[in-house]
Amino acid sequence: MTQQLELNLGRIYFGLAYEDDGLRYPIVQTYEYLGRSGDPSELHIFRLLGSGDTLELGEGQLDLVLNTNGLTRMLLRWEKENPSLHG
Repeated sequence: MTQQLELNLGRIYFGLAYEDDGLRYPIVQTYEYLGRSGDPSELHIFRLLGSGDTLELGEGQLDLVLNTNGLTRMLLRWEKENPSLHG
């Protein structure tokens, strides 16, 4: 499990998903942090860049959110594990 981030209003964060079960085809998602919602502020709200849709995550789901360093580490790991797929 990743270390929980300190989220800052208006900052950009990332999600890394995969198209396949073998984790060979990554999809990078970009989010803007909009703050907390709900009573008593149980959810963290993110705007998905490019679509304008929102994503609501509870405290236990924040390990899905990466800062730039976290995304870089994950992509470097992917690169090492999939040498035939990157340019």
